[in-house]
Amino acid sequence: MSPCPSWVQSGDLLFYDTTDIGAPGPTPSHVTMYVGDGQMVNAPSRGKTVRVESVDSGFYSPRFMGAVRPIS
Repeated sequence: MSPCPSWVQSGDLLFYDTTDIGAPGPTPSHVTMYVGDGQMVNAPSRGKTVRVESVDSGFYSPRFMGAVRPIS
């Protein structure tokens, strides 16, 4: 099951705590952009390839903190 709320749309920002699973910090440490169909654009870290991957990823899914829709 996807960690994202059902209202998430393409262009929404997804926030994650990648510092310590099970111990969420007060602020997110990573952000991705939702592109639809359960996929997100992710730049995992400096020097790594920007890629499209599932929001259900084994690494990111349990670290999901929330989503927002930027104002246009």
